[in-house]
Amino acid sequence: MNVRRRDTARSSGGFLWSPSAVVAQLVCGLIVLAGLGLVVLGFRSFVLTYDEVTAYLHAPVCGATAASGADCLRHETGRVAERSTHGSREGTVYQLAVARETVSIYGVYDVDEAFYDAMPPGSAVELTVFRGRVVEVAAAGHRARAPQVPLRACLELTALGFLGSSLVIHGTRPALTRLGLGKPTMGLFRITVCSAVFFAVPPLFGSVVALQLHVPPAVVLPLAVLGWAGLMVFLSWMIRHE
Repeated sequence: MNVRRRDTARSSGGFLWSPSAVVAQLVCGLIVLAGLGLVVLGFRSFVLTYDEVTAYLHAPVCGATAASGADCLRHETGRVAERSTHGSREGTVYQLAVARETVSIYGVYDVDEAFYDAMPPGSAVELTVFRGRVVEVAAAGHRARAPQVPLRACLELTALGFLGSSLVIHGTRPALTRLGLGKPTMGLFRITVCSAVFFAVPPLFGSVVALQLHVPPAVVLPLAVLGWAGLMVFLSWMIRHE
């Protein structure tokens, strides 16, 4: 008796393909591409945020050297309203609360011990202002930067990295299983939680620290890409060998 067989094709690797399998692989491929796109956007977001945070380092002083309407550095005088110290893991943190001329609120700035000791309440300080925010405090031969990391931008790039990485992980699961690397032993919820731990927490803290220290993208991005690739490989292995 003749038995009809469905039209299928086998690849050179012995895999059984059918129209539904091809569609499923295409969908997984699109998911992976979408995930990689989000990860790239996350890296690009860091570069744009870094440029924004460090733009004042290359800005001219307002006046004759700055073009009309261009961003420039403006100087104003402030006065120390009060001083404070508190402990941290790194040691004692010294802070000056400074009253500005143009706004009614005080700004609190971290300084070193020598700067702190030289500035009793009432002392005048020079403030460097860029785009409405103080970027540097100086007085009596002392100088301190006032980095203001845009937390919202860090959260956005972290969200892009997490979502993109999660899509890549989920999109590559069927292909890795088809290649004989084992079936996932970890549930979807736990995979998502692990993705959050690996691809949300490190980028958030890493971007904040890198922006505070003004570490250039030329240094950060290669390390970030290598770290991301390593975590992807490790998580892909872990969800199959739990």
